[in-house]
Amino acid sequence: MKILHVVLVYGVTLLSVCGCRGTSTKNTEIDPNKIITEKEQLIDPEQNLSDSLKCNITVVRKTGNKIDELTTSEIKMFLFTFSKGCSRNIEYSEYSNEILFKVLINYPSQFIDCIDLNPDIEFEYILSELANPLLDIDRKKLITVIKEANGKPDIKLKIIESIEKAME
Repeated sequence: MKILHVVLVYGVTLLSVCGCRGTSTKNTEIDPNKIITEKEQLIDPEQNLSDSLKCNITVVRKTGNKIDELTTSEIKMFLFTFSKGCSRNIEYSEYSNEILFKVLINYPSQFIDCIDLNPDIEFEYILSELANPLLDIDRKKLITVIKEANGKPDIKLKIIESIEKAME
């Protein structure tokens, strides 16, 4: 019993000496302008957004799940997931290719604007994905939708040319 008492006193003393030093008791606030990544780490959207979203299958899934109600910001985040380095990730590559065509046909003007306004998006890689669809799509309908969309004509032309390559 005496030994238990000694261990208990020693433990309490140790905790009081080591514990809680250097920690703050003030409330911690989370900046609503930050994004939670797949690993639940907060990132600042203005700081390395393009790098932190590369090959992010979680963003692709969320985009696919919300395909009928995407915001421009969500489309931009989705487009930032594309990178040449992702081609080795089979799960990402297949699913992102499928969702890419769905986003383009449902939101052509926003898609074009995101490409235009965000030079860090790997547009050339996205064009290569458009030239190599993994699923059967109605390419003629997609080309018509892009032609009728608002946006920079040179971006529209590059997208159409990539889709036409897939038709050859």
